[in-house]
Parts: sequence; structure tokens; C-alpha cells
Amino acid sequence: MTSQSSQKPLLPILALVAVFSAVLALSAAYFWPFYSDDALISLRYTVRMLEGKGLTWTEGRPVEGYSNLLWVLLNAIPILLGIDPVLGSRILGFLCLSSVIATCSVWFLRYSNLKDVVWPLIISLLFYAMSLPIVIWAIGGLEQPLYGALIGLSVPLYYSLVDDFSKSDRAWVLSFVLGLICITRPDGPIFSVTAAASILLAGILNGNWRRSIQLIAILAVFPVMFYGGQLIFRLGYYGDYVPNTAYAKIAPTGNRFLTGVKYLGKGLLNLTPFAPIAILSAVGMLFSPAARARSFYPLATLGVWGAYVIFIGGDIFPAYRHIVPLVVIMLFTHVEGMVWLRDKLAQMNWISINRITLAVLSSILVLPFAFLQFRPQMVEETGYENWVWEGQEVGELLDILFADSQPVVAVTAAGSIPFWSNLPALDMLGLNDYHIARNRPDDIGEGLLGHELGDSDYILEQRPDIIIFHTGTIPLFSVGRAMENSEEFKENYNQVIVNTHQTNQPRNVYFYKYSPKIGIQQAPDQITVPAYLLKGSQSGHILNSQNELVAQLSAEDRLYIDFVAPDAASAEWRVEIDGQAAESQNITIELEQDNDWIAVTLTTEQSEPIEVETITLIKK
Repeated sequence: MTSQSSQKPLLPILALVAVFSAVLALSAAYFWPFYSDDALISLRYTVRMLEGKGLTWTEGRPVEGYSNLLWVLLNAIPILLGIDPVLGSRILGFLCLSSVIATCSVWFLRYSNLKDVVWPLIISLLFYAMSLPIVIWAIGGLEQPLYGALIGLSVPLYYSLVDDFSKSDRAWVLSFVLGLICITRPDGPIFSVTAAASILLAGILNGNWRRSIQLIAILAVFPVMFYGGQLIFRLGYYGDYVPNTAYAKIAPTGNRFLTGVKYLGKGLLNLTPFAPIAILSAVGMLFSPAARARSFYPLATLGVWGAYVIFIGGDIFPAYRHIVPLVVIMLFTHVEGMVWLRDKLAQMNWISINRITLAVLSSILVLPFAFLQFRPQMVEETGYENWVWEGQEVGELLDILFADSQPVVAVTAAGSIPFWSNLPALDMLGLNDYHIARNRPDDIGEGLLGHELGDSDYILEQRPDIIIFHTGTIPLFSVGRAMENSEEFKENYNQVIVNTHQTNQPRNVYFYKYSPKIGIQQAPDQITVPAYLLKGSQSGHILNSQNELVAQLSAEDRLYIDFVAPDAASAEWRVEIDGQAAESQNITIELEQDNDWIAVTLTTEQSEPIEVETITLIKK
């Protein structure tokens, strides 16, 4: 390495940040409007906190269904500034990952010979700004950008500390950064441990291990303080040592191990040639006396974090979000590797040719890398996650219909529908439910990560007013299949087709017939049945001009409902229909009664759909 200077060339730094932030923005735009459903879980906690409802996902016993405390708190800032929560999380994510560009540029442009380091820096930043994990999660809404920004700060702080053990001030700053990492995710202490171990090894290497112990003591202050503080809060507020998500996801099995190996391998392979060069550079630094101590933290982090990713079984989201920390680490080692290669070429007296050669070769390597990141398969995989916007339509429809009555909606998509509906919710997959997360199936770890839990008996005991699988499909996952086979579910919940108010797409929604909030209302002399409980409409239920969910009846339909009415079925009833149908004489009404059971069926010969709002049974 060339000698360092305390001067930081401001204009080159600003130019690099501007250019590669623009590259990152353009790359992210290619995958727009990708957004993670889980990000909306975190945002729901943020919004409810700002509403004075605490760090909760719904009413009842508080459950820590997030695993990103600092990110949840940070997202409050744009909301308080009046920015839409989703847009605000995107802005924060982009700024965090752009800050890595700034951190890396500031560190490496401290070298006195600007022209020697600027090209390796440009190529490395180009790889970084086009890396799929960085690009996607810059706009994905989860905490990975904050993780990346903090890890990006930790690397040069570690470098400067091992370069000069006398810099206690840097140790305190690094301790603070590591402390923030600890409360960004529950696995944050990994970075504190690898940093401390690396400093100890560096101290042993330079014969100053006693000083390294002192620095480690400083490093431990903020991680212990922040992580310990969160643990005390967790115990006091949620009553547990670990987040609820740990129960729902962590299952160390052979299947998880193999899935994790595949995830890590495919993720790094997708970053070829950037990842191999960066990893080899970190290894190569071990053989350079001047850079050896710097290699310890990157290598330890690459190894320990990689092992952790394998242990948890990787992830189900696209674009390898758990590799974001590795990409940030590899950015620094990639620059180091290219600078080393430039120095070797210079020693061979090829400098006049090989600066140009190095530039051309490295530029050529960017082309296959770009293809891997933006190939159609990646676009398709990330595009699948756009179902979150379908969940927005369903959630907003529920908000329009039931804002006043506040029914409980049971979901498997625990982000979009609860967030946009603003309704009390029950998470059928257990991320945000205390009971489900702690009553795990015997074969957990053999299925889809985060989607194996679900206690159908417990869910039905809670009597949710509405049940929605995914964004309105037939029952999914093991909990859906178990519920589909339940006689109680079949008898008490009516499956109806609902057309959302925006795209008019059919969604399957299951309404609890006897819900005291939105179900059949029974009085001694009158029974009122909302139209959204009526089954059999081929064209589905729609939102009318009065923002009411009405059933459509045409010659192709047979609207019907059956229900239990204790002490009422033996009486004589007449049926009235409210809505557009009240003006029509083309509706045939059939009423059947048997003991405590009543069934009503509506048919018509009219081809144009007739809107039905309610059916009212009035005692004669």
C-alpha cells in the first residue's frame, strides 16, 4: 500500500458517491416495485408504536414478531416527517446502502497517490452498486441496508485500529457501531465477537496482546450495554429471552443445513467474479505482512456469518438478503485485492501497460457480472414477490368495509393485509402469535422456512371474523390444509369471492357466519344476513357506490346461505331483500327450515347482475 495522508479529497469522494449512488438507483429501478411483505410487519409495529399502542402487532399479549429493533425505531423518522411509511423505508434503505459507497470512498481515498487507488475503487464500487442483494434490498423495506451501513462503518474503523493500537478513540467509535449492529438484528453480536477476536489475534501478532485486551474491553462496552438493554426490555415487555420469530424459524436439522449450504453457495456464485476475487483477496492479505492484521476481521466475518447462514437454513426471500453483510465486507477486500495486483504489476515494471490492461480486463469482468444480476430469472423471482401489492388491495378493501366494526382477520400474509387494513389480526403462521410459535410441529425444519407452523384448532377457537389465505387463495401450507379438513371450519365459515375495488381481481375470503361484529345478526323477531356472507355468485362480490360489499345475482348464479338459528327455525318468516334487488321482480326466494337450521336461496332469470345488499328475515 502507498503511504496514507490525513487529507480526504472531497471532490473525488463526492463524485464517486454521486455516480455510484446513481448506478444503485438505476439498478434498483430495474426491479421496481419489489417490496417485502415482512417489511410491512416491521412497519406495522412502527405505526402502532407512534399511535401509542406500544411495540405490538395487534391487540392482546405483546409479541416480538420483529427481529430488527433499531430498524423499527428508525422507520419512525420518515413517518413523523409526513412521508408514506413504505416510501420512507425505501428512502432509508437506499441512503443506508449509499452510505457504504461514501464510507469506502473516504477510507481508500486517504491514500496519497489518488491515481493508484481510484481505478480499483471504481471497479469495486461498480460491482457493489450492481450486486443483486444490494440492489434489491435497497428498496425491499427490511433492515439489511441498515446492517450493511453499520458493517461498512465497522470495517475501516477496524482497519485504523489494527494499524495503530494507540487510537482508543477509534475503539470507542467502533464499539458504538458494533452496539448498534447488536440491536439491528438478534444475530448482531456475531460482528462484535469477530471484531474482538480479530483484534486479539492482531495484538498477538504484533506482540502487544495486553493492549489488545484493553481495546477489546472498550469494544465490549456498547454491545453489552445495547444488547443487554434490549434483553431486559424483551424480558419485561414480551416475557422471553429471544424474539418470537426464533421459535417460528430456527430449527437446526439436516434439511436446514443442506438448504443453507445451497443458499450460501448459490448466492456467492451469483456474485461471480466479484465474490471469488474479494474472498481470494482477503485470503491473500494473510500473506502480506503489511495487510495481514487487516484480513482477520473480514475473513472471520465471512466465515462465521457464512456458517450462521447455513445454520439457519438460508432464507426464502429472493436476492439473497443474508448475503448483504458479506457483499459489504467483500467490497473492501476487493479494493484491497485490486490495489495489491496493481502494486505487483508495478513491481514487474509493466506499469505503463498494465494500468490500462488492468482497467480493460476488470471492465470486461463487469459484463458477465451484470448479466448474472439482471438476467430474466432474477427479474422473475423478484417479480413474484409483487403479490404484496395484491395484499394492499385486499387490506385497503377491508379497511373501507370494516374500519368501524374492527373485526379480527386471520392471515398467512402477516404484512400487507394487516398493515393496510389497520384491523386486529391473527398470524396463522405464528411469527406474531405467542401460542402458535411455541407449539411447533414435530417435523419442523423439513418444510418451507417460516411457513411450517399453524394450529388450526387454536385458530378456530379464537373465532376470527375473517380468514384470508395468502392474498385471497384457497387454503395454503399445513395450517390451511388442516383447516380445510376441519368440519368446524366448513360449517362456520363461508367462502365467498370478493373483487377488489382497484383491479377487480377475485379473492377468496372466508367470513365467520356468526361473528358478533360482522356476521348474521339474530333478534327475536328479525334476522339480518349481510350480502357478503352469501355464497354462490360466479361474478363475485363487489364494492358498490356506498362502499358496501354487495353480492351480484344473475341467471348464472345461485346465492345461498344456511345457518343455525336456535329457537327460531320453527317460526314462520318472510324474506326481504335490500339493494338494487328490491326494485326487481325477477328474484325467486326459497326458504327451508328444519329444527334449528335455516337456509335461504336466491335465483333469477335476469342476465344482468342484480346487486344484493342484505337479506332480512322478519317473523310473521
